[in-house]
Amino acid sequence: MANIYFTMKFKLGILTILILSTACLANLVGQTEEFTPERSFDSLFRQVNICFKKRDLTAAKMTLQSMDSLADTHWAKNSSQYSLLTYSKAIYAYYKGNMKESLEGFENTMKLRKQLFGEKDEYYYKSLGNSGSIYFVQGDFKAALKIYSKGLELNKEIYPKEGIHLAKDLNNIAIAYKELGYFELAERHLL
Repeated sequence: MANIYFTMKFKLGILTILILSTACLANLVGQTEEFTPERSFDSLFRQVNICFKKRDLTAAKMTLQSMDSLADTHWAKNSSQYSLLTYSKAIYAYYKGNMKESLEGFENTMKLRKQLFGEKDEYYYKSLGNSGSIYFVQGDFKAALKIYSKGLELNKEIYPKEGIHLAKDLNNIAIAYKELGYFELAERHLL
């Protein structure tokens, strides 16, 4: 167990060194952009999403720890950065199979994002859809359908053009209707 702890701390240290060396390198090659906590957090947020796409939960956990440390140092609990950290932790919990923790994380993200930006916010919308998916996976198709329907309405306000988000919302609604036995309604929502 001590070896695992040491390995994780070592990798976390390496990640921190990489972030700092990136800032130094940017200064050496003449980039004039200032290295700030915001830029560091944004970089870590992009990195954790790459980890999720690769399903590398070990690297995701270390990146989340770095994000957590940075957020604790620089921002209040009701900041945009904390909402993105909460969102990322909810995704991590989902991939780890902890649906209760994941759902709580998405609900907390929605609460923070609504306070900060209102419901017409990308991460409010994503958290809403992810919450619907958790209810769906748990077999609560009525709750999932209600959430997916709200997501569709938000989608129309957030993304004015038809696109992948609309297709995903319509597909989710169709699948929920199908699971509830409403096959004609399901068919109407398919593209």
